[in-house]
Amino acid sequence: MVLFDFQKGLKLEDVDAQEAKVDLVKSGTGQGLRIATGHHIERPGITLKPAGDRWDLRGYRYMKMEVTNTGSNQVAVGLRIQSPGSEESKNWVEVVEPFNPGETQTLTAELAVKSLMVSTPVEIVGMRAAPGLMKVDLSNIIKLIIFVPRPDQDHELIINSISAEGEVEKIDADAFFPFTDARSLAREAPICKATGFRMTPATLNLLNRFNARSLPTKS
Repeated sequence: MVLFDFQKGLKLEDVDAQEAKVDLVKSGTGQGLRIATGHHIERPGITLKPAGDRWDLRGYRYMKMEVTNTGSNQVAVGLRIQSPGSEESKNWVEVVEPFNPGETQTLTAELAVKSLMVSTPVEIVGMRAAPGLMKVDLSNIIKLIIFVPRPDQDHELIINSISAEGEVEKIDADAFFPFTDARSLAREAPICKATGFRMTPATLNLLNRFNARSLPTKS
């Protein structure tokens, strides 16, 4: 899903700029949005909003933004994907990557915690996130913020395109359980006194099967 490719232009008056100047220029992909930032505030940059009231990005795994650093210095470029809520609610996804002078690369932000989601979102105690629990409300994305964090000099970059990509597989909630987080089990697994290593669930299972066969049978 293409959010911006700038080939058809952009109403620059709709771009909310914070210590930044924007214009449309020719780029390697045709036309891009050039952003020239200052360095007197903590996060100079711009805010882009959907043509309607929101973007619905449910079912997508990543957001990708192709960036070219057209300045003469290395620059860190950030992308925040925002849904409604206060700053404290952290109802957003944010990623920051460095770009060398003249470098073009794709900045990628994860929209989904996993590559699959449960049809009905569930919460699993003891896990940081469960399949189906997104980092942001993907049904209601209201803005994208492109910024340079804490710069000490001016920078210039071109945004060539912004898109949502990748599929998130849906599975039925009834088919999902019972579910075991093997990594959590491994962290809580007992330590073998002989080797000093933790015994994984597979190792414990083998030991239990061995012990069961070794126990004397009742006559």
